Amino acid sequence: MKHIEMTVTTNERAQDVFRLKTEPEHIDVVLTEDNGTNDLKNLFAQLLQELFKDDVEIKFVKTDGYKTRIYEDVCREYVSVLNQELIAAREKILEEKLPVNESAPALDGNKREPR
Repeated sequence: MKHIEMTVTTNERAQDVFRLKTEPEHIDVVLTEDNGTNDLKNLFAQLLQELFKDDVEIKFVKTDGYKTRIYEDVCREYVSVLNQELIAAREKILEEKLPVNESAPALDGNKREPR
């Protein structure tokens, strides 16, 4: 099983972001931008690609010093729902006997910045 951490923090531009901690970098979804919903969909699509190789579990990690409690609560809840969706998707992949453990594209690890 692959474990990936997700947190809520501020980026270099002082914007609140959900941050998926991938190696070697991370993927940010800016919470205050109009494209945040699309960025979340893209993040989920990338996680689905990982499911073709292994089970994936997202873990919420609190960022020291981050002070916007409502975004923390939303991120914590999003991680919970996301994990349920990933479990269901992995079960469907296996049930449908889709090819697993193949060279599906990995999380791109590119830092996502607002356009």
